[in-house]
Amino acid sequence: MEIFGIGVMEIMAVFLLAAIIFGPHRLPQLASQMGRAVRELREYARDFRDEYLVDFEEAKEDYLEIRHELQQDNREFQEELREADADIRSAVEEARTDADEAVADAKAEATAATTGSTTAPSSTAEPSTPSRTTPARRRARRRADAPVARPSNVISINRRPPTS
Repeated sequence: MEIFGIGVMEIMAVFLLAAIIFGPHRLPQLASQMGRAVRELREYARDFRDEYLVDFEEAKEDYLEIRHELQQDNREFQEELREADADIRSAVEEARTDADEAVADAKAEATAATTGSTTAPSSTAEPSTPSRTTPARRRARRRADAPVARPSNVISINRRPPTS
């Protein structure tokens, strides 16, 4: 049998050595002092554990509460991101559709102008159902008619320098 990695024979040797050094008449005093010291150490350890265990438990509860709040905020943020992504994707798809329609209208007008026909293109004919004229479509039509102006401070790699 071993206690803290020390065998029975080693413990007996320590007791025998203590009896020889301190003498048999002081051994009971030493044993009572050692008992008191061990008792006090246990009390200090218990007080320390109780005091800091309560503080540790409070800190742990605070940590778990904050962690739960952060997880909830993260879920809400992820949901908002998904909604924003869906909104952006639908706006991009609508803009793509509007741009495709504007290009088709411009091509129809260009072909009508080159052929010299006076008839209106079929795409500009008003359907019997109410048309959806969105602000994006109106802007696309205005942009198709307006010349493209570049700011003077923007340098394009495709742009050739002006010749003099």
